[in-house]
Amino acid sequence: MGVHDFKSLMQHESRADLLEVVGADGFALLVDDSIQTMGVTPDADRIRDLQTRRRALQTDPTFFASSALTHDLGAPECNDGVAGAIFVSLRDRPDITMIWFRNERYHSIRWAGDPEHAHFVDESGRISPRKSFAQFLQNIRGQCQAWSQAELDSAGELGSLIEIEVQHRYKAELNILQTVLSRVNEAILVTEPNFEPGQSQKILWVSETFERLSGFNAEELTEMRADIMFGPKTGAADLARIGEQFARREAVRVEVLRQTKDGKPFWVDMDILPVLDRTGQVAQLISIERDITARRQMEESLRKLSTAIEQSPASVVITDLDAKIEYVNPRFTEVTGYSAAEVIGKNPRIIQSQETSRETFLALWNTLMNGDIWSGELLNRRKNGELYWEESHIAPVKNPDGIVTHYVAVNLDITERKNAERALRASEAFTKTILDSIPEHICVLDPQGRIVSVNKAWCQFAENNEAAWLAENSTSFSYRDICIASTDQADSRIAIDAWAGIESILKKTSDHFVLDYLCDSPDTPRWFRMNVYPMIAPCEGAVVAHENITERKLMEISLDNERTQLRTLLETIPDLVWLKTPEGVYLTCNTAFALFLGATAAEIVGKSDRDFLDEEQAALFRDKDRAAIAAGRPCISDETMTFAHDGHRAFMATIRTPMLDHSGALIGVLGIARDITERMEAEARIKTINLQLAEQGRKLEQRVIERTEQLRQLAVKTTLAEERERQAIAADLHDDLGQMLHVAKIKLGTLSKSLRDGCFSESLIADMNAILSEASGMVRSLTSQLSPPVLKDLGLVPALGWLADEMRRIYSLNVTVEDDGAPKPLSGAQSAILFRAVRELLINVSKHARTDRAEVRVQRDDSQIVITVADKGIGMTDPRGATHSPKGFGLSSLRERIAFLKGAVTIDSNPGGGTVVTLHMQLESAPAAASEGA
Repeated sequence: MGVHDFKSLMQHESRADLLEVVGADGFALLVDDSIQTMGVTPDADRIRDLQTRRRALQTDPTFFASSALTHDLGAPECNDGVAGAIFVSLRDRPDITMIWFRNERYHSIRWAGDPEHAHFVDESGRISPRKSFAQFLQNIRGQCQAWSQAELDSAGELGSLIEIEVQHRYKAELNILQTVLSRVNEAILVTEPNFEPGQSQKILWVSETFERLSGFNAEELTEMRADIMFGPKTGAADLARIGEQFARREAVRVEVLRQTKDGKPFWVDMDILPVLDRTGQVAQLISIERDITARRQMEESLRKLSTAIEQSPASVVITDLDAKIEYVNPRFTEVTGYSAAEVIGKNPRIIQSQETSRETFLALWNTLMNGDIWSGELLNRRKNGELYWEESHIAPVKNPDGIVTHYVAVNLDITERKNAERALRASEAFTKTILDSIPEHICVLDPQGRIVSVNKAWCQFAENNEAAWLAENSTSFSYRDICIASTDQADSRIAIDAWAGIESILKKTSDHFVLDYLCDSPDTPRWFRMNVYPMIAPCEGAVVAHENITERKLMEISLDNERTQLRTLLETIPDLVWLKTPEGVYLTCNTAFALFLGATAAEIVGKSDRDFLDEEQAALFRDKDRAAIAAGRPCISDETMTFAHDGHRAFMATIRTPMLDHSGALIGVLGIARDITERMEAEARIKTINLQLAEQGRKLEQRVIERTEQLRQLAVKTTLAEERERQAIAADLHDDLGQMLHVAKIKLGTLSKSLRDGCFSESLIADMNAILSEASGMVRSLTSQLSPPVLKDLGLVPALGWLADEMRRIYSLNVTVEDDGAPKPLSGAQSAILFRAVRELLINVSKHARTDRAEVRVQRDDSQIVITVADKGIGMTDPRGATHSPKGFGLSSLRERIAFLKGAVTIDSNPGGGTVVTLHMQLESAPAAASEGA
């Protein structure tokens, strides 16, 4: 029963009964999304909203009544006056629902005062009873007159009657539909919608056409599952995809290969449509199928032919009888570079080169004209100008009447093969060159062991060993014959073993064979190594290479001798020597170490320290091994070891060294221990003696210091005594010799005057006068240098001024003297030593500084006098060494004299920057200075 049936029912003359029997104001009928109404009802959207809200309730899904929809369904207030409703749905068709509507009933309630405001408070906070008890009118809406039980029963009975009518009409329509479907040309199949993994659908109904197409009758099919629906060629992934489409209520179109009852395959094109039940779920599947076997066979044949041509590794060209190209396959484009559009309608000569002879093309066309197939090789040209070789097969195409209509050319690009042939020839020459350049003598054997090729070294070896027959005819011999011919030599076993090894390679029981042998030589011994390898597949046979290993063997013999010597040395030396793996397992040791552990070398190898020592000692040795490995270099340590054979303890100096192989990988730890007990005891004794000697040395050093101080004091006293002596000598020279020379000068002057007319020469007298005058000046100068009177009479600063004049006169050294004018009380000894020090420094400047200027500056700094002697000469490289060296131009002596009087000397100098010497000395107090000066 459809929408139109209900529509006609509602338009029947008894339609008013639908409202009166229930006592309703309006009626609505919902079939799927279609709505038919009469009387007073809400609009269509409002009705759908009420239906949705009603279905959401946990109530009877077929019947629901309410006299207050806004309250019971939570729906908004109806503006159309509808307040109540009865919903009746068909049990088997929940998509069909009848709804009766009843309008709301208006009524009012009058209250004595607003119940929500029992008291009213004014602005001043006082309660106003008049307003509090004012009349309040409340209108009641959203409800209708309650449905009576008789009205509810009538609505349910109407629903049951309509449901019965629907079922009758559905069965009638189904019978009509099945009758029609059984007569159509398409095969129809109805199944269950079960698409769970591993499950199949039950067949519900088939049309007669489906029976004829499949070969099964309806009874057989309904007992079967729907696996037949998709056939054996439909995979699980396709079935899963189809199931997903059905879940989305989508129609499916698919082509399936099936088999008839007798096993004959056939193709069908089917449309599978989902049929929804009243809940909206897929209830059944209807498959409408068409037999497309003939079409698929034709398509498959054409597809195979097209695929064969399109995917052919050979380029295919089809031309008409005038040699105009009508078709080329993709391979033609790949090979030539021309697209199909570029060559269609053109002659194949577009790809011809000038390298193919005219005679070749004449032969080609003569063959085609005779109706035969022409085959040959052509050198053609690609679009980019590159030449390429093709193996071409051109045939005439004939129609069923035997008339030639087209020509088809199947061309195979053989450029790589041609290049490979040339490369192979070049490779063979290249390989031969390489083999001839290898110093090993090599021969290649076939699977029977016959020599098929040898290199140059092989031939030379044969000639050098007086086997010219083998050099000239090597490829005519079997290697077995060569081995048999060698069995009459001194070591025939080698020849037997050699052929046995070669046979194992030829028979593929082994993949490599090596044999070292001593070659019979008239001069010096020679060793060779024979390596035999199988030929690389697909080639069969073997390669035999003889390598001269004489030098290596001699080296191995030498190494064996050295190893023996080294072992002898290890056994001879008293040191303990051992070698362990990185894990602490002994690899070897000498006899001395074996005695230490109390076992033989054979018993020690393969074991660890824990097998011979207590846990503490073994752990200590293991830690030291690990430390040497971590350091990556030799590690030296001193250890106390207890020898197992007699229990004595010794102090050992141990060196542990990580051992590496040729690739730098760690292979173990080498240990060497030497007994240093006696050395340690001797060192202890020496240490004691050294302590005693140090104590004696300290005492002697103290005595030397004391004597040195005494000598320094004595040197100063001597200096002072020398100064006093100089002063006395100066006094004598001045008072005695000076006066005497002055008197002599006066007398000589008188003599010169009295004897002017005598016999004496005037010039002689003048010379004597000059000499006496010069002597007098020298005496004065000597007197001043020894002890200038100005130093004693006026003090140090005037004496330095006098010294500056003397340095200018005698040494041509311009000296400036600056004094800050502050009083500088000095003792006589201080003044004398400072004067002598400045004089020596200025003389050094004149002799060594290579300058004609110097500066002397005298200052007072608190309780010290500071004298600076500066020049801008060549300077000194090592000022400190000059003051401490006895060859330092008197500077060492000067430092000692100044230090004796509690003074100090500093020198600041660098090469090319001049020299500054500063003298520091404590000033005496004024009374002491005055008394000493007196």
